[in-house]
Amino acid sequence: VSAIAGLSGSGAYTLNVYVVDSSAATDSVLSQTTVYVNNQAQNTTPYQATTSNNGMATFNLNNGTWVRFITEPGYAQIVDTFAVAGSGTDTLYTYRSAGGRTTVAFQLDKINGYAWDSATVALSLWSVNDSILRAGDSVVANPGRLPLKPVADINGLASINLYPNEIFTNDSSYYTAHVRDKRGGELLGRFKFRVPDSDTTVWIHHLTRWDIQ
Repeated sequence: VSAIAGLSGSGAYTLNVYVVDSSAATDSVLSQTTVYVNNQAQNTTPYQATTSNNGMATFNLNNGTWVRFITEPGYAQIVDTFAVAGSGTDTLYTYRSAGGRTTVAFQLDKINGYAWDSATVALSLWSVNDSILRAGDSVVANPGRLPLKPVADINGLASINLYPNEIFTNDSSYYTAHVRDKRGGELLGRFKFRVPDSDTTVWIHHLTRWDIQ
């Protein structure tokens, strides 16, 4: 059920609002997302409805100008106005924000079990076309030169928030990692990996890895 009587308004006209994630090359709908609608002055308790599996939330509104917004974790908080002139449909486009990144963790231990504290993980982002586009963002120029260098703590743990590869318009994108100790010596040769879309921390050794020749 995408709407609850009273909470979603009691106006004369039915408005179906579709919530669409435009982060990737192909748009996709967001299900189980709460959509809020308030009057133009935003001085009352907003109506609310939850999107169904097809990304649709239903409201009952009167004619006039309204404000709609979402506060979905990991997505930009889009707030805009729209006009109601009878029953109809409308679309709210959103995109992944920084909160939509996946935390990738590296545990850097020596063979004897001691941690490689202060080791640096040099990370780069690449694509076969040497240019990566992300919806809602600008071109990432020279993607292989991104300044991403998390440093391991005293326990050998290093972590960083990275965008999942699937949100880039180029499906052949990947990250590379190159691990060096605090004196600059090589600990782990450069290898490739792809980051999944996850709400939790993922460990680097659980991701698909392969050496770079």
